[in-house]
Amino acid sequence: MPVLPSFDPLVPDPDLLDQHLLDPFVARALVAQADVGHDDLVLDLGAGTGSLTDAILSRRPRRVIAVEPDRRCHRWLANRSAVDLRPARVQDLDPQALAEVTMIIANPPFSVLQHVVALARGLPRLRCAYLCTGRHWATAATATPDDDHFSIISLEVTTFFEPTVLTAIPGTAFTPPIPGPAAWLRLVPRADQDPMIMLLVDAIRHRGGLRLKDFLRSPQPPLAARLRPLRSDPVLRRLQQRRLAAMTRADLAQLARRLQR
Repeated sequence: MPVLPSFDPLVPDPDLLDQHLLDPFVARALVAQADVGHDDLVLDLGAGTGSLTDAILSRRPRRVIAVEPDRRCHRWLANRSAVDLRPARVQDLDPQALAEVTMIIANPPFSVLQHVVALARGLPRLRCAYLCTGRHWATAATATPDDDHFSIISLEVTTFFEPTVLTAIPGTAFTPPIPGPAAWLRLVPRADQDPMIMLLVDAIRHRGGLRLKDFLRSPQPPLAARLRPLRSDPVLRRLQQRRLAAMTRADLAQLARRLQR
């Protein structure tokens, strides 16, 4: 694996969100937990100076797409024959242009994890994603409606993926260091995604001002037939004037339990 040249730690660029570079030795240990095959097209989001990129390349995938908006990092990522370098932000990526991606292995800025999940949802050939995330985000991503940490993150991630926290990553493994440990999270796309929960997730994300009452009156068949009985549910009746974006975690958990019955 190429030895990174010495450099002063990058100062985070406020226009590019947070940037935390991963120690190369830690990166190699994390990638060793991923089942990278020779036919995989791997997406590395927030590639930084290439710690994960190099670890991925050592597994000899078909190709790596390294996405990094900070051009100061590009000198570490350039001139690798199996790397397609793209100077873009995660939230600006078009899933249709990444339709051949089979795996994500990434240390993205923690502040764009919602965009990472949205992107992963749109990749038709994705078989697995491995992500560095904040510890609290990973806790939320794996929470069930019976957990205190249940939130819209939990609802979205567990609806579309089977999440597993594989290991903790010490904060000192990053440059600059982060307070507390991070997590190495695996997401496997679900084959049994519930269209009603998918509809709720997208309504909260994109139509948060919608009242629960109006959501339950969705005309989309066959979901309309499943939603109709919930209008008279005694627990949900008290929430029907609540806007989706204003629902508390406890309210969202109550709604999720009833939709998943």
